[in-house]
Amino acid sequence: MAANSAVLDRQHHGEEVDVPVPDALRLSKRVARQLDRDAKQLSCDWWETELSEVMGDLARSGGFLVALAGLARVIQQRSDPLWVVGDMSATSAHQVVWEWLDAGVEPSDVATWLLAGCWNPRTGHALADAGVRPDDLVDAEGAPLDWVDAPNGERLPAAQAAADGLLAPAEVAVLVLERVSNSDRA
Repeated sequence: MAANSAVLDRQHHGEEVDVPVPDALRLSKRVARQLDRDAKQLSCDWWETELSEVMGDLARSGGFLVALAGLARVIQQRSDPLWVVGDMSATSAHQVVWEWLDAGVEPSDVATWLLAGCWNPRTGHALADAGVRPDDLVDAEGAPLDWVDAPNGERLPAAQAAADGLLAPAEVAVLVLERVSNSDRA
């Protein structure tokens, strides 16, 4: 335990430490306990359990797992799986994640694009090409920062307006730049 507190103290003081962070350590212990429970229940060794096989598949899946976890976080935050993936199924979530990855969007950016209101993977990629990063579009809690009035009078996040075809990616980039410039002056 003394080693863990020394690691945490070094992390707190900004030093790079190549060890699992406390959440990763807690997660790894949870996984180990579940593997042991499954092995006991199935009367086999832990590496022969289905969970062990699934973990291996997930480790080989690359960015898919990162993007899927982000998608789950957005659904939990917004409590609206229908907006995020179209229905309540994991199969739909799987399809949506692959649409984002196939569009060339970074797996770690998928959740932030969705929080910003960008539901279209191609639009997310086009916004990135225009110099807009997804974290430019949301505050620390994940709420959209830039809003526009749609032709029907509805206020939409700028990223959603772009996904809906109401704004070009370059126009969103200008909105972000103007906001940042104005906040620098304040």
